[in-house]
Amino acid sequence: MTNATLLPDEGLFIGRARTSDRSHPLVVTVRGGTVFDITSSMAPTVRDVCEMPDPAGYVHAAAGEPIGSLDAISANSFQAARDPQKPILLSPVDLQAVTSDGYAAIRREWRKGDQVELELEMAIDRLYANPQVRQDIGRVALARGPLIYCVEETDNAGQLHRIALPRTAQIEAHQQPNLLGGVVTLSAVARKEAFESWDDGLYRTEPPAVEEAKVTAVPYFAWDNRDPGEMLVWLRDS
Repeated sequence: MTNATLLPDEGLFIGRARTSDRSHPLVVTVRGGTVFDITSSMAPTVRDVCEMPDPAGYVHAAAGEPIGSLDAISANSFQAARDPQKPILLSPVDLQAVTSDGYAAIRREWRKGDQVELELEMAIDRLYANPQVRQDIGRVALARGPLIYCVEETDNAGQLHRIALPRTAQIEAHQQPNLLGGVVTLSAVARKEAFESWDDGLYRTEPPAVEEAKVTAVPYFAWDNRDPGEMLVWLRDS
């Protein structure tokens, strides 16, 4: 398949492509058989271009950066021959344009082998409950993008109620392809109150010693799939 069979010689074209070095789809146009990246802060999506007062003028004026020939990129866009290190063309669907009441509906003519790729911001956040929620006041939960995380006994040596997560603790994400079918875990250095010197006593005037402890959290949807034990979402905040 060549660009002559894909597109007519006349016309102004805009679409979407993906390259291995960019985390988001590119806005592209075709000039003389070459695909140009014209993504900008002014128009990061195809929808932004289409909603401009003069979309054609914007595309004509955009300098852009060449990312490859249309022939090569279109040939690489078919699943059977796809090289993930080379650019591919994407269907021109911006989810921002088809979102209603929080749901994205992609309406198109589907073919066998079509794939839908969903990109979400997966920032790591601390979540705090409304102070009216008495059970969670003074506690913090961890989230990564839309996923809520929890700590399990199997990763954290039990007695999870003793864990306190400092507000200054750095939280890191780790790809774990062989864990629970492939998940991303979170880890941080927390504090854990020691109990070794308490013997059988319940109370004393001296506060407990505090030791550092590495804490590992897994996505909430994946918990209770290994050894049985404690689980906690809301950790003590310190």
